Amino acid sequence: MNKYEFVVGDKGQPVELQTTACSKVRLVKNKSNGKTYVCKEISYQNMTQPQKQQLTKEVNIFKELNKHDNIVKYQEHFITRTKEPSISLWNIANAET
Repeated sequence: MNKYEFVVGDKGQPVELQTTACSKVRLVKNKSNGKTYVCKEISYQNMTQPQKQQLTKEVNIFKELNKHDNIVKYQEHFITRTKEPSISLWNIANAET
């Protein structure tokens, strides 16, 4: 995740698109190329074993769906087994398509 930084809004805080009990969806920018992505953060540490398995399945499914033109493109993910949240990165959907 070190190659990304959170996009900061008007109030100096990371731009949050959605927040739920177990996840946050934020905008991030690649430090080297400037591209913006959607970042889904999930608290891995608080998940049950079935939830962890479901997360792994979800990532694998989206990797396969990445080949479809009408699906938002999966970029990469980071699963941390510490207090840090697990991260999935997605391309931003183009509103014109």
